[in-house]
Amino acid sequence: MSIDAIQRVKEAEDQARLLIENARRKALQIIEEGKEETELKYNEIIAQANYERDQALEESRKEGNELAAPILERADGESERIRSIKNQDLEQIVDSIVERIVN
Repeated sequence: MSIDAIQRVKEAEDQARLLIENARRKALQIIEEGKEETELKYNEIIAQANYERDQALEESRKEGNELAAPILERADGESERIRSIKNQDLEQIVDSIVERIVN
């Protein structure tokens, strides 16, 4: 083999090494970009799920409050009615109940 041919083979090997190194760098870059994109997508999905959870929770609270409102109003009315009973009337009611229990 002539020196010129050996030189061309060496240059070809050097170019091949550069191509391989560049390919490795590009592969690592693609992997890194994929990881970043995956993390961003993951964060978006988690944020959306949290938002939907919060919306559902708020809707459930509203619905629960709407269902509880009439019950609370009735309870307040009954409570007020019981508080408005005079002590004398209350004593008569208690005496009447005790008399029924004893007899």
